[in-house]
Amino acid sequence: QYELFDWCRVRGGYNYGRSAIPSISLFSSQLASPISEHHASGGLGFTLSKSVSIDASYLRTFSNTVTDNSGGIGNSAFTIQSIHQASGEISLKF
Repeated sequence: QYELFDWCRVRGGYNYGRSAIPSISLFSSQLASPISEHHASGGLGFTLSKSVSIDASYLRTFSNTVTDNSGGIGNSAFTIQSIHQASGEISLKF
């Protein structure tokens, strides 16, 4: 997080994590979303007053292909496409 002004903050990040599903059991698990390995995020925060702030964020997971080599039905390739997620929040302090 970096504070541009006392009322504005910028956030950013990157994550790499190996697929949570081993390729030996990919087909039998039928889970696709844990195969994403690269993720990037960013956000902005604005303080409007002592009691009101607004935050916005964006997350992107990048496409990845994993091949199931369990040998049961043959090798199958699974691809998860890029996922885009945006969110916003308004905070009130009392």
